[in-house]
Amino acid sequence: MKKLPLISILFLLIVSCGSKKETFNDYFTNEKSINLTNEIEELIDIIQKPYSICYIDSNFIISNTDCDSLVTIYNMRNQQTKNLFHKGFGPNEILNEPYISNGKNSNELLVLDNLSGKLYNIDLENDYSINQDTTFTTRCEQILYDDTLQFSCLSAKEYQYELTTPNELKYFGDVRKIFNNDSIEVENVLGGFSTISQKNKKICLGWIIGDILEIFDYSNINDIKLSKSLILNFPKMEMEEMIFGNINIGINSITSNDDYIFALYSGNKLSIVEQMVDESEILLCKNILVFDWEGNPIIKFSLDKKVKSIYYSKETNLLYCLGINEQGAYSIFTFDINKNI
Repeated sequence: MKKLPLISILFLLIVSCGSKKETFNDYFTNEKSINLTNEIEELIDIIQKPYSICYIDSNFIISNTDCDSLVTIYNMRNQQTKNLFHKGFGPNEILNEPYISNGKNSNELLVLDNLSGKLYNIDLENDYSINQDTTFTTRCEQILYDDTLQFSCLSAKEYQYELTTPNELKYFGDVRKIFNNDSIEVENVLGGFSTISQKNKKICLGWIIGDILEIFDYSNINDIKLSKSLILNFPKMEMEEMIFGNINIGINSITSNDDYIFALYSGNKLSIVEQMVDESEILLCKNILVFDWEGNPIIKFSLDKKVKSIYYSKETNLLYCLGINEQGAYSIFTFDINKNI
């Protein structure tokens, strides 16, 4: 057998080591620095303790944590502010910061209280009237719509999604487990964030911990398939301590249009929470990963500011970023996607 020269062996080792992708940072070769400068000044004094944002029919909606009102709506047309949902167990009260998103209709806001399971619809054209839709018995994290199809993102032991059609209920998406180093099951995965493309008939799930992205194809609702499973770093708990210290923080917010998936990515270790005065700072990120709907990496945006939540609006074709401004306060910045991809 012909022996390889030492320099060739070293080259092969370098190539093989260099090609190993352990995090999303390794997965993206195309990177661009972005300065978030377009700040929406009207919102600076309105934002209190925000958790997430969305934009519907010229309304900015902010989900709050530890505030008198857990939902704040600011109408950009008439410059009016509306506060909804006090914290509590009573009518039109919710228990924690809610999941907010667009509803079935273009002028409808969906508000989901994850703890109580209550789902509300807010009519943004009719004086912000509140209608309770349903109450989930299984904890639900998000609701996504495609015409008559409703996808409920579950925190359950059996499946990731419940699909409600006009005729039946269906379940899909295997729930992955977290194991310790002795391969003993410890806990269900803490969950993730989902986004939908009605045009492509696909749902994308980005995990909060680890470096994992999954895409489901529901073009045939009788045979929903996992079309992409990108697992670069699967979380494991340490042996005796049973802690997540060395686990990567993954995707903290996700949104999309029909061409791309936009994922707000941390890449930090969970152990950094010990160094923080405010534990909510762990949700702040400076990277937006852009995938196509096949799961291919397109570009990574490195931001100059820390961002907590992102939302793409088809209405304006802008990406809205909830982040920290130069004065150290929360603000919302706009990001023109078309000019940067």
